[in-house]
Amino acid sequence: ADGGAKKKEEQTADVFTEAPAPLVETRAKIATFSFERAAERLAGSKRRRESEELSMAANTECEAMYTEVAKYGITASQLGDDRPMAACRCSPNGSVVATGSLSSYVKLWNAQSLEPMGMLSGPHAQKERTTGLAWSPRAYVDAADAPALLASASADTTAVLWDCRSSLRTPGAEDGQAEAPLPVQVFRGHKGRLGNVAYHPSGEAIATASFDLTWRLWSVETGQEIMLQDGHFKEVYMCAFHPDGSLIGTGDLSGIGQVWDIRSGKIVFTMQGHVKRIVCGDFSPNGFQVATGGDDHTVRVWDLRQRKCHYTLPAHSHLISDVRYSPGNGEAMLTTSFDGRLRIWGTRDYRLLTDLSGHEGKIMGADFAYANDQKSVAGAFSVGYDRTLKSWGSGLSGYL
Repeated sequence: ADGGAKKKEEQTADVFTEAPAPLVETRAKIATFSFERAAERLAGSKRRRESEELSMAANTECEAMYTEVAKYGITASQLGDDRPMAACRCSPNGSVVATGSLSSYVKLWNAQSLEPMGMLSGPHAQKERTTGLAWSPRAYVDAADAPALLASASADTTAVLWDCRSSLRTPGAEDGQAEAPLPVQVFRGHKGRLGNVAYHPSGEAIATASFDLTWRLWSVETGQEIMLQDGHFKEVYMCAFHPDGSLIGTGDLSGIGQVWDIRSGKIVFTMQGHVKRIVCGDFSPNGFQVATGGDDHTVRVWDLRQRKCHYTLPAHSHLISDVRYSPGNGEAMLTTSFDGRLRIWGTRDYRLLTDLSGHEGKIMGADFAYANDQKSVAGAFSVGYDRTLKSWGSGLSGYL
């Protein structure tokens, strides 16, 4: 009996391994970065809370945004690919939209006109469909000669990092006219197809989620794997970073989500509530909420302080394909679904601000259109199974 008890204890005991030097170095950098970002975020929150003038200004700004969002309609539509489109992300400065599809290449579009800027393809690119996209936080924000980095995840088990300024094939260019552009990095190591990809707020690392039941952290500079993390019992599809860079949220196809402290590698919160698979998620800029969307047709908003579900939003009548918080203040949340609807919600009371339709069939992904200040909303973009890229706005705000 004693032997059986001892064996059971050994099976359930936590196992720790010594962290390699690159991981220790990365965790130290992330800790320093996250402490500074958290201090800045909390100081701003305190100023708004203690100043009636700042609080009133935030309320006025929020109400104005809600009024503007309620006017949204379709402003442009573009046939984006010869196969169904799968992912969509707007660059931090709002000038470029990246899209991925069931084809093996990524396309870039001018955010104002939806005119094609070129594609990221070639023999060194991904070989199968795109499953996720993520921009560097400094893409198109720094000087014109600085790299504009974009990470793409693929069903071929790899993620590719592109410099959209130097790796772009312009429209009309033929393969034989010039040597195929080289990606900045190719991240190899996963044993199964990838789900989402996320870019760390520091710009120094990316994370990938995979059907091999793991998520991994990679160095942008070297292309090497920094950390391999298991802990899920089903395929991992969702990954998203906290705005401070301290945490990462992951979700799997059993409906279980985890919030990890990257600085220690420990789970700080298990998100249990979805009854079907989790396929998307995003952290609020307020720093204490994370939203997850899944195949149970709901978006769940989790409170990191209380470590429980704060609100369950019955957002759609089909699978939730994407969920995104508005930049800057996080006062709005965008959701898309296989039911063909794009909806935007106010995050103060979860009222429905606008309900948009225009795609013929499933909406596969979407993102807010960022204004030049990187802190306000200028509209939205979406991609669908109908092979189109669409922009949404009031026609009065930002560039839409």
